[in-house]
Amino acid sequence: MADKRSMIKELIFTILLLLSTSVQADAPPVVLEDGKEFYEIGLNLDILEDPSGKLTIDDVNSPEWAVKFKRSTKKVPNFGFSKSAFWLKWKVINHFSPSKMWFISFDYYTQDKVHFFKKEKGKWVITKTGDTYKVSTREIDSRHFIFKLSSKKKETYFLRIEGALNQANVSLMSGKKLLSENTKNNYFFGLVFGLILAMVFYNFFIFIFTKNFGYLFYTLYAVFLGLWLATFNGFGQRFLFYNSPWMSNNGLPLLMGLSFLSLNLFSIFYLEINSNKGKIYKSLIFCCLCSIFIILASLIFENALNVKLNILNALINISLLLTAGFYKWKLQYRPAKFFLISFSCVLFGGLIYIMAFNKIFPI
Repeated sequence: MADKRSMIKELIFTILLLLSTSVQADAPPVVLEDGKEFYEIGLNLDILEDPSGKLTIDDVNSPEWAVKFKRSTKKVPNFGFSKSAFWLKWKVINHFSPSKMWFISFDYYTQDKVHFFKKEKGKWVITKTGDTYKVSTREIDSRHFIFKLSSKKKETYFLRIEGALNQANVSLMSGKKLLSENTKNNYFFGLVFGLILAMVFYNFFIFIFTKNFGYLFYTLYAVFLGLWLATFNGFGQRFLFYNSPWMSNNGLPLLMGLSFLSLNLFSIFYLEINSNKGKIYKSLIFCCLCSIFIILASLIFENALNVKLNILNALINISLLLTAGFYKWKLQYRPAKFFLISFSCVLFGGLIYIMAFNKIFPI
């Protein structure tokens, strides 16, 4: 009986030991396979949070800190608002010809600091970039943060990221795939921005001929929203504000504040909400004042605070704009139906994105 109990205890201990080992095990390496040109490596990352922001590459590569890395459980790790720095580590096993070029693409375009580490001739070489740096600091002139890997058969790499919002959207691809992806993305976004430009010119010409200020405010809304989308997706930094890190950071809340201000003024005209409408009119004026505050704040405060204020302003605007739309719809004002249909997609999409950045929804 005692032997049986002893065997059960040993079995339980062994199972617990295996479970503990599997939890603490490093992430698997990225093995480059024949015929495959693209790898999402979120699940191949080991991650270390550095609340002090003072750890160096030699620190995190030492045995003391190496055991403190935790294996990633998400394809796109999202760290949200944090003052910490985050270290990402991954291994690559390359069975291909050394002449074939491979690249790491970091695809969160508004990450403040992105530092890439790789070994050359036994020493760590660092490439410092991010949207707080000029575009000219990037290893490859692209809207993505792209880094060339070494041609070694087996190598370990590190990325250190830091910023107001932190997210690790990392992929590994061949030079051929990188060119193909950039071409495809440029084509898609070209259609998007082409449509925005068409709306801008169309509504501006209507304003010229009708003198209806509602069309002017819609034109401004489309301009500022288009600029925000371009900057948020890396095109603003790449083509419009090439060496202006301020626009890459504080420019985003500035453009969003201008966008919401224009949207509220347009809504007042389109929904025909005048001062006689009482609380609804006052609520949209309040939204305008909130947006003006965001615009001023973007010129004064640091980016981390501006991002939080911007999210709060978006939530206020989304709620009150939809309230105004439903109010006019209940009064059987026919244009209110089109207003709700058109802006519900934009407003709810923005709400979902806000939830994702606050880690309520997966990124």
